[in-house]
Amino acid sequence: MIKCISCKFVKEDKAASEGQWKAYECSNPKSEYHKALLNVTPDGGMLSKISWPGCPHGERKVI
Repeated sequence: MIKCISCKFVKEDKAASEGQWKAYECSNPKSEYHKALLNVTPDGGMLSKISWPGCPHGERKVI
């Protein structure tokens, strides 16, 4: 399993970003996290880092 922070399907969501905070979402249609914001808490708090654990459909991003 690849953690969300290391996954190639993480994309910036410019529509959800606010000011200096950048929102990141899952763009993998196979994932249960598809279209979910990955750097927010369950109650909607904004985090600077992606904190979600990952899923079985993730793929490591190539640097």
